[in-house]
This record gives sequence, C-alpha cells and structure tokens, in this order.
Amino acid sequence: MNRVVVTGIGMVSSHGVGKDEIWPKIKEGISAIDFLKRVDNSDLKTKIWWRNCR
Repeated sequence: MNRVVVTGIGMVSSHGVGKDEIWPKIKEGISAIDFLKRVDNSDLKTKIWWRNCR
C-alpha cells in the first residue's frame, strides 16, 4: 500500500487563490485563458495560454 501526505488543501488558479476569489469568477463565466498576444506566436503550435498574474 502506498502512503500519501496531504500538505495543504485549497484552490490555486490563474483566477486567484482560494475559493472566495476563484468561485465568483467561475460563476460569472469569466475565462482564465486567452489568445497569446504578447509574443510572436507564429512558430508555436498553441495559440491559447494562461498566465499567473500573482
């Protein structure tokens, strides 16, 4: 049997930290991803990205 250690429980996303900050944005339908605009993306396979603003 494998052992597991839980060191913390919580939510972290590009919307913020904690359910009080993240959940209202999810309920409002606010997306945490966008099209990549700040750099030349012509040679990249992906055009959608997210960044952590914190």
